[in-house]
Amino acid sequence: MRIGYLNHLATACFFAIAMESSPQELLWGEETEGFRLALGFEKTTFRTGEPIVATVVLQNNSDRSRQLARFFPPEVAYRVVITRDRNEPVQRISSSPRFSIVNMPIGGFASETNHIRINTEFDILKPGSYVITITGVVPPASKSEQVPVLDYVPIRSDNAIFQIVETSQGGNVNIESLSVTQTQNSAADSFGSFPKQNTTATLKSKPLGAIIANALTAVSGRFTLAQKVSGGIIMALFTLVFAILWRASRRKRA
Repeated sequence: MRIGYLNHLATACFFAIAMESSPQELLWGEETEGFRLALGFEKTTFRTGEPIVATVVLQNNSDRSRQLARFFPPEVAYRVVITRDRNEPVQRISSSPRFSIVNMPIGGFASETNHIRINTEFDILKPGSYVITITGVVPPASKSEQVPVLDYVPIRSDNAIFQIVETSQGGNVNIESLSVTQTQNSAADSFGSFPKQNTTATLKSKPLGAIIANALTAVSGRFTLAQKVSGGIIMALFTLVFAILWRASRRKRA
């Protein structure tokens, strides 16, 4: 085993962790009446039963302060539309709670952020690919500062896409799932292809790189992004130390 291979393997392990935990960028919709609405998630792949929290950002895209009606709780401030795979509508499972409206100013070029836990509001249990869109309301820019809520106009975010993958009974991700496939393919593009896996083969017959990538992907969802990055760095350092010790032992034998 060469040191170069060990370094590539450690880097691939770190890349696998980063791929699984990388946040999705905010997806901004078109500007409406001087406002823009964005939608994003902590990551793009979730396991069945894992909390799915959407980050919604409303930005005042003008240089002047605007009066804006705030809806509390934030779940009622936005209309959420979710479809699965081939445009299959996802049903809402929660009832509309009581809410209040408070008019407050939002400064020029300022923004406000809300978080909506999607899988407590919608029936998201099946594995698959989901498309979500958020729609809110904003006051017309052409009218006076005090605009009744009934005169507000709709504003939309861009579409966001996330994946739900199965989790086995032991808590590990099914290695046939989409997230593991994407992680292996991405690592292979940068560091050379992993050997193809035989899904009926035993664990011993699988390539070492694929085994480590699968194991890291299975546990990565239980840690924060900072913990995952630290773990990847520690793994790379550990591999480097192991390679140095192995080379030193070969020299002594020689």
